[in-house]
Amino acid sequence: MAYNSKGIDWWLLVPILTLCLISLIVLYSFTIYNQDNFIFFYHQIVWIIIGLIVLFLVSLIDFRSIASDYQLIMILYGLEILLLISTLIFGREIGGNRAWLSFGSFSIQPVEFAKIILILFLPRKITKKAKIEISN
Repeated sequence: MAYNSKGIDWWLLVPILTLCLISLIVLYSFTIYNQDNFIFFYHQIVWIIIGLIVLFLVSLIDFRSIASDYQLIMILYGLEILLLISTLIFGREIGGNRAWLSFGSFSIQPVEFAKIILILFLPRKITKKAKIEISN
């Protein structure tokens, strides 16, 4: 996959960093007088760092190369359908919804991946169908 050399989208990054800073200020103000809850502040810092690393890594992916590979999209779409079906069978109920797959202490919601795969799948499927209708 090629490097996305467009540069940094500051209109997107600045609000993200601002929200991260506000969340740290709010958590610090809640925990400053109760040192027992200070662990939440540290957890927030760790998750912000992990999130920014993932944001940077995902920004390196050129999604146009993925979107142009129809076979890869179909494989991802099939895997996602299997994940969603496995959620119905093996899913854990949290908050009244059976939408989570648990792997030990780690849980995921497969529907979040489905959103991304659907964004890649639908435009290709719609344009393919439009080409068929135009040729008839």
